[in-house]
Amino acid sequence: MIPDRMIDPLVGLCHRALESKAGDRFAAIRVTREALRAVNDLFGQPICSAEERARRREDRKGPIPAPPSVFRKPAESGRAV
Repeated sequence: MIPDRMIDPLVGLCHRALESKAGDRFAAIRVTREALRAVNDLFGQPICSAEERARRREDRKGPIPAPPSVFRKPAESGRAV
């Protein structure tokens, strides 16, 4: 897995590019950016601000849930009582 310290700058750069208003006067850039924003929303906004990534990282560090216990019915002996 790629460390967060390597991914964060790239994600931040992509987020700033998606949220920027530069080039919106050109239809090709505006439409492409709107399409990329829609795809980002469909995938749960993986491209987000640094603050949002830090908040999500803190949410992941919560308590680890205990594994579920499995109930097994005792085996029947098969003999009549």
